Amino acid sequence: MIACLVFNESEIPHETIKQIITSEFKWNEYEFCEVENKTAIYLWNVEKIEIWQMVLLLEVSHVKVGYGFGPYKNYARKKAEHKLMIRCMEEEY
Repeated sequence: MIACLVFNESEIPHETIKQIITSEFKWNEYEFCEVENKTAIYLWNVEKIEIWQMVLLLEVSHVKVGYGFGPYKNYARKKAEHKLMIRCMEEEY
């Protein structure tokens, strides 16, 4: 299973995300990718609870994040982008 986290670049800079991932969490297999105005992080061999913990940490810090899981990177990213879109729409109301 692959996990994906997606952030809007306007919410948090790419380098800050990278620092959080590498210092706060001890994940061995990850990949950063910048797509349009978003930063995506792909993680392999992680438990869902670890991803949910990170999402909670970021949301409490007022950083919107989308997350998704799937057998392929593209599938996980699409799920994460959808969740991020929902989070951004919730903020408008």
